[in-house]
Amino acid sequence: MRAVVKISGRQYQVEEGRYLIVDRVNMDRLGKKDGDTLEFNEVLMVLDGDKTLLGAPTVKDAKVKAKVLANLRDKKVLVYKMRPKKGYRLKQGHRQELSRLQIEFIEFPGRTAPQVKPVERKPIPAKPDAAPKKAEKAASKKTEKAATVTETEAPKADKAAEAKTEKPETAKKASAPKAKKSEGAEKKPAAKKPAAKKPKKQD
Repeated sequence: MRAVVKISGRQYQVEEGRYLIVDRVNMDRLGKKDGDTLEFNEVLMVLDGDKTLLGAPTVKDAKVKAKVLANLRDKKVLVYKMRPKKGYRLKQGHRQELSRLQIEFIEFPGRTAPQVKPVERKPIPAKPDAAPKKAEKAASKKTEKAATVTETEAPKADKAAEAKTEKPETAKKASAPKAKKSEGAEKKPAAKKPAAKKPKKQD
């Protein structure tokens, strides 16, 4: 299914399901937004297999429905002007504003757009509350943490008790050699220093 349609003063050959780039469509003037569908009524010719419809100048009751996908700009074109012997030089750049369309349907007498039935949305069943499950999980985690804490604290307490019982024995052992050392020191008499010799008198 193909057609020749006039858009913004230019003629384009379009086909259903294909994309088309045309001059910028003024969506604000038409009161529409990107993604809306547009209808072009100036259809000059329609080709439907072996069937051909020619307009005079347009095909009566024929339409082309297209969806605006995006608004974009073409590549930059440089415009350079000069006047010889006058010192006139002018360089400008231009980017043409374009619109990208998708041809959805070509309508003409004997062929109309299919009516889309509204989709019946089934109600989504409500999910069970996850709050009780979360509370149970939190409680089980707390009990597990408490059990692990008690298990880790019990050996620590046993170690502390053992350390306390060992401390007095070690203190007694350390004090015993000190006492022996003090007794040995008392038994040893103090060494006497030799008396200094008196110098002899010379006659």
